[in-house]
Amino acid sequence: MKGQKYLYGEMTWAEINEAVAQKRVALLPTGSIEVHGPHLPLDTDAVIAFGVCRHAAERMPDRVVVLPPVSFGICPYHVDFPGSISIDYDTFMAYVFNICQAVVYHGLTRMLLVNAHGGNHSALDIVAKRINVANPGALCASVSYYLMPNSRTIRREVQEPDVRGSMSHGGIVETSLYLALNSNPVDMAKAVTEKLPPWSNLGFSTEDAPVTTMPFWSAITSSGVLGDATRASVEIGRRLLDAAAEDLKLAVEEMARVEPGARVDHHVPRKF
Repeated sequence: MKGQKYLYGEMTWAEINEAVAQKRVALLPTGSIEVHGPHLPLDTDAVIAFGVCRHAAERMPDRVVVLPPVSFGICPYHVDFPGSISIDYDTFMAYVFNICQAVVYHGLTRMLLVNAHGGNHSALDIVAKRINVANPGALCASVSYYLMPNSRTIRREVQEPDVRGSMSHGGIVETSLYLALNSNPVDMAKAVTEKLPPWSNLGFSTEDAPVTTMPFWSAITSSGVLGDATRASVEIGRRLLDAAAEDLKLAVEEMARVEPGARVDHHVPRKF
């Protein structure tokens, strides 16, 4: 539907009511303010999360609303690099939970938390489950865009062979995405390459490794980058954006179809 508003912050209260009547899915982008190397801005994760959601919404403006991004996230392991700002785990989860509760209260009972920062992944999973328990009939889910099928396929095509799963931080993937969204703040003359340490088979990501961990970032990279940022390009970024948008479109379609069943209490009747 051409001209359909989908940015939550630009809509009026009457337009929110219309979105509720249309049974749209609310997308909440989440990122972080943290080190991404000498060439990328601190807001990389937040910009990518919001950009991926907007790109998806352009394909289905009458099916979704995109909330303003939660730009600050959980990144205590990045604090040795100036500028990184970490939010306490409980504070972050409480903040996102309150946003979701408000959105559900207004009638948008389908929500997808769209994440672009690994440190938020587990916390958002917990928040989504809490929203569902607190609001029978609502459906809240979380996803890290880089773990979705189309995104994984493109990422594996463009990443260097020794970078496993989603563990390319400030490398070709994130740099290319930022270039495609807004090349102005990116200084490719300062782009670097840093390899993963030998013991990284233990796993930093939530994708390929059954055992995961996250050490202090300064202990494994001198620049804040893991991977090869020098090969990034706008063209690669556009491919990644298109893949992520298609992933979100499929997820939204699935969420719109699902109708949570009514609870059934299987306890034997009790007298108190």
